[in-house]
Amino acid sequence: MEDDQDFAEILQSGLCDIADVRHVNSIAQARAVMEGREQLDVIILDWSLPDGDAVCLLDEIEDLPYPVRILGLSSDGQRAQDGRVSANLVKSRAELDTIAEHVAGHRTQAS
Repeated sequence: MEDDQDFAEILQSGLCDIADVRHVNSIAQARAVMEGREQLDVIILDWSLPDGDAVCLLDEIEDLPYPVRILGLSSDGQRAQDGRVSANLVKSRAELDTIAEHVAGHRTQAS
């Protein structure tokens, strides 16, 4: 989930070799994708979205019938840690290679 279209396009381009990226820009759209038949392996959350704080999705993600890794990626560098989130990266400090490593599962912790 990413509400910045330019940043979303950069992510999609940078991750296309390792992941099938589906972009949504709101909590409502994320819920629609999660309710679909497609199994998700990794969800990248931008915490601040136009229709609310994406933290409200953590319980819903946890209730999915399959395991999903959650990666926080936001401009909010003060986000409190949550054990359900494998990493919280700050957009202005995270390089695309680092994000890709987290998506691929080669890195397991970051703040």
